[in-house]
Amino acid sequence: MTNPQSDPAGEDNVLLEPLEIVDGPEFKVSDDYDVPETSMLTPTIKKSSPSAAFQTWKAVIPTLVEIFVSYLTWTMGKPVPTPPLAMSHCTQACKTKTSVVVCLYFDYFCSIPVYSCKCASLPQVLLHHGLFPTSLSQPCMALSVKLLAFY
Repeated sequence: MTNPQSDPAGEDNVLLEPLEIVDGPEFKVSDDYDVPETSMLTPTIKKSSPSAAFQTWKAVIPTLVEIFVSYLTWTMGKPVPTPPLAMSHCTQACKTKTSVVVCLYFDYFCSIPVYSCKCASLPQVLLHHGLFPTSLSQPCMALSVKLLAFY
């Protein structure tokens, strides 16, 4: 903001008046509110107990240890492999179930179809490809083991 009296080219400047603080009865806020109380229905969310989730993880983790160790051995000192277009790890000719999983890597994410079966569960297939599931029952997202190791 410039002062029009000190500016030689003050013809374009607009004179601004200072604002005054107005404190009057029209600005008082009443403490007397007449707001009717309403009751809202809260949705019921069915959650499994923490002990049930713990028991599930406790049962699955031992099946992942060998796969995790072999993945670390296979990738030690090597660049992070490019993710495949689809993931599977069936050692037999099983009937497969397809799940699309969002896979989070260091600098990008992608959706990849993952084929699981009786001989290779979905968490096992993901871990074989260097991804850790965010859920055991039906993971829709998985994080790169290398990304988790970074944190």
